[in-house]
Amino acid sequence: MKAYICLITVRAGQVPHLRHIECADDDAIPKSLTPLLTEWPQVHRIEVFDDDRLAFAADAPDLTPA
Repeated sequence: MKAYICLITVRAGQVPHLRHIECADDDAIPKSLTPLLTEWPQVHRIEVFDDDRLAFAADAPDLTPA
C-alpha cells in the first residue's frame, strides 16, 4: 500500500483540507476517494500527491462517489 496526501478544496479560493489515503497504486486512487467525497459532498477540487508528484486531480464536475 502506498500513502498519498490529498488536498480537498470545498470552495474556490478556500484553503484546502489535508487528508491522507492509502491504496495499492495510482489506478486505485479514484475508488479510495469515496469516503472523502462522502465527508465533503460539495467538493470543488481534489489533488492527490505521492511525495511531490501530482498523482491525481479532478474538478467538481468529474467528482462522483464510486
